[in-house]
Amino acid sequence: MQQNFELLKSLCETHSPSGDEEAINQQILAYIHQNFAGWKVKPEIIYGREFQHCILLVFGTPRTAIYAHMDNIGFTVRYGTQLVKIGGPRIKNGYNLTGRDRHGAIECL
Repeated sequence: MQQNFELLKSLCETHSPSGDEEAINQQILAYIHQNFAGWKVKPEIIYGREFQHCILLVFGTPRTAIYAHMDNIGFTVRYGTQLVKIGGPRIKNGYNLTGRDRHGAIECL
């Protein structure tokens, strides 16, 4: 259970905004390859540029596939620390959001 929490925490902390998923893609592929030998059912692993940084794990017969988004979406910052939501997250007051761009760390309340 702790290992699953650490994996989830690590994935959530990986910078991977929509359109820039390379870091999380490599992290997930590394996890798959490191743990593959211990899996009871070995999936076919399909990935590459033609899949736009998606990873497809195909298990057994009948064939079952797992497919999900791997980017973080939510907010972008404009004009200092103004937040602009991306997609459909609900905005609640009182959260301290942190991020990073080419200029360094950004904090918004």
